[in-house]
Amino acid sequence: MKKIVLIFLLLVASPTFAAVQADYKYCTTAGYWFGTDDSFMGGLASHIVSKRGLATDPVCMGAWKSAYEVGQRVSRGGIKKEDMPVVNQANEMSNKVYDFIEKNAGL
Repeated sequence: MKKIVLIFLLLVASPTFAAVQADYKYCTTAGYWFGTDDSFMGGLASHIVSKRGLATDPVCMGAWKSAYEVGQRVSRGGIKKEDMPVVNQANEMSNKVYDFIEKNAGL
């Protein structure tokens, strides 16, 4: 049992595991943005998901579906407290994209 716990802790602490977790956030943001009918941000996040080989990953697909429902709810004005992590993650991505565009377009 101790070996299993140790292996789990090493896996969670590994940089590879952290990178995979970071990639899944794009599954979430893609679902959210498509749920809000924002095809620009949804398309960008989906492109990242596809490039990282996660488009058919069951965990990614589950995250996408859940976030899509959040996006639909938010677009109808019915946000719930438990939706906030998804909304915040999507807004973080949006802010980074628009900051990059503004900076590099010389605006």
